This record gives sequence, structure tokens and C-alpha cells, in this order.
Amino acid sequence: MGTLQQRPNGNWTGKVRKQGFPALSATFPTKKEAERWITDQEAKINAGRFQHLDGEPLLRDLIKKYMEEVSPTKKGEREEVWRLKAIQRHEIASYAVGRLTPAVIANWRDQRLSGLSGASNGRPVSGSTVNREMNLLHHVLEHARKEWGIGTPLNPVSEVRRPKNNPSRDRLLTDVEKAHLLLVAGKNPRSRYLPAVMELAWETGMRQGEIVPLEIKNVDLKDRVVSLRVGTTKNDGARTVPLSSRAVEILKDAIGNRKDGRVWPNLTTEAVKRAFIRLREKAGISDVKFHDTRHDATTRFVELGLSDTEVMSITGHKSAAMMRRYTQPC
Repeated sequence: MGTLQQRPNGNWTGKVRKQGFPALSATFPTKKEAERWITDQEAKINAGRFQHLDGEPLLRDLIKKYMEEVSPTKKGEREEVWRLKAIQRHEIASYAVGRLTPAVIANWRDQRLSGLSGASNGRPVSGSTVNREMNLLHHVLEHARKEWGIGTPLNPVSEVRRPKNNPSRDRLLTDVEKAHLLLVAGKNPRSRYLPAVMELAWETGMRQGEIVPLEIKNVDLKDRVVSLRVGTTKNDGARTVPLSSRAVEILKDAIGNRKDGRVWPNLTTEAVKRAFIRLREKAGISDVKFHDTRHDATTRFVELGLSDTEVMSITGHKSAAMMRRYTQPC
């Protein structure tokens, strides 16, 4: 299982390979140190928490199967697949599923937080990001255990402490910053749609994922409302969003004389995301996110005197506590 190789400079490299575990290697000044390292690594592997099963799939194979069979059934497929591929790039994906212990999961968590060796991109990520990845990995392993009969009786992710989530964002743009962003966005012919999408988000509190696929048939300019149908919102619940005078103007301009189809034909959330990133860099306002428009709108609704129930019916928040996280009254 362990091998030694002498380097041209006189150093010694120890290598350890065993089915179901990622390949390990390290280089030392002396042969004795390399041999000791191999012995230590073999001892750790042979400590074996789970019995190895012939033909047991590796985690990367399990993730591939999940992306092909389960992710396409979800509304957030694109983002989920992106996160799953990040896990696949990490050395943890080289473990056999039955070898995934709480200790292995905890080590992966710590490497993601620190950006040390083994991380998918070598850069540290936030506690909130790691929590989302842990939730997703937990679901992959749980689905495999219950639906495919693959894995261990106990989900190892359940036994690992979660990192703290990031503090809630409280970033609100000033009127000057909004005007500057709209001005810069309007000068880019590649993203003519962006100023209208941003303003509509500020006016209504709608999410980017609700604005981009918005259909003309769900826009009532006479009664000044947008009807978001079941399955088109993040929480899958239908809701009615009132339109301000400015929101009505934005939608009139975008729709024109068309009677059906999407308000912004062929527009994708990925296009909006990338365009906004380029915009904030060009505008010199790097600490803002598109989702901050929702904070801005929710805060404005509260300052207008709307009750918690009224604000939640517009924004689609499921609880008053969550809604207040989006509110930063001036």
C-alpha cells in the first residue's frame, strides 16, 4: 500500500494508495522520515470505521448520479449542480461512500473554511457557504441511503458541528449610489435590460429569479399588480405583488405592444448575475449584491407604515423574523 521514491535532490517521497481512499503523498529530507509517515498514514486508514464493500462507489460517482437523476427535478438545479461540482473537485470526493466518517467530513469542512490543501479552489469560503454545502452533501447521502441502498446506517454529516452563518447583511444603497449604478448600466449596450430589472427589484422587492422569467400574462398594468404563480417563487407559493407608478412605467416600456411571452425574452438569471458583477466593478461599488435590492424594498415597505403581515404578503417571507432580517430602518 505504501511506496517510497528517492528524488533527484536526495529527498524521499512517500506514497500511500488504498481503494476507497484518496491517494496521499508527502516528501521528506530522509528515508526514515518518509517511512515513518507511510506507517502513520497506513495506521490511520487501517483504523477503519466501516467495513469496505467490494464495488462500493466513490463519493464523486454518487454525486454524478445525483446530478443526473435528482438535480434536474429541482427549480434551483443550476446553483445546486455548481455546488455539487465544487464538492467533486475536493479530495473528499475520492473517498468510498462507506469510508465517509464524521472525522472526514469535519476535515473537509475545515479545509473549505481555511482554503488549505484539498479545497476545491484553494480559497477560503464563508461559514454560510460551507453550511449550504453541508446541507447539500447531507441530502445527497440521505437520498442515496434511502432511495438507492448505498451508504451507512448513519449519515456522517449529521454528526459534525456546523460553522456559524455570516452575519445578516445590512447594506442599503444611497440614492446617489443607485443613480450612479443606473447611469453606468445604461451606458453598456450589452446589458440594456439591466437598469429596468434593477429598478423593478427596488420598486417591488421581487427576487432576481422571479423577475427574469416573468411572463406578460401575469402582469396586470390596469390593476397595477404582478401575479407570481405557484412554482415560480423561491418558496413555491403564489403571491400578488403591487406595482408602484414607477414599476408600471418600467413594465410598460419592457412589454411594449406584445401580448404574450416573457417580459424580457431570452434573459437568464446567469446573464443578470454576470452583468451586475461587471456593473459594480465598473461603478466602483464592490460591496453591493443584486439581492440587496430586496433589503432596500423591504425596508421601504416598513417605513411606509405597512404591517408585518402586509410586507410578508408582498415579499413572500415565511416569517416575521426572516422579514425583519431584511429590514434596516433609517
